[in-house]
Amino acid sequence: MKAQPGFKSYAVAVGDGTVFSSSAWDTRADAETGSAAVASWVAENMTEISLTEVHYGEVLFSTSLGVSTADGA
Repeated sequence: MKAQPGFKSYAVAVGDGTVFSSSAWDTRADAETGSAAVASWVAENMTEISLTEVHYGEVLFSTSLGVSTADGA
């Protein structure tokens, strides 16, 4: 993912038999392209995992990305 345009960060959490991943990108278009690349890689390399949902949103606050859109922050 690091080679994809607009990539900022990636994290994976596992619990109760579920894998959750989160990534941050410069733009939604970058995120959509990155999601397609990740889905392709997972399908080829991690056949025991099936991708079920993709959600997009704007990061309003992140200590790891140094982002805050809150007033007075």
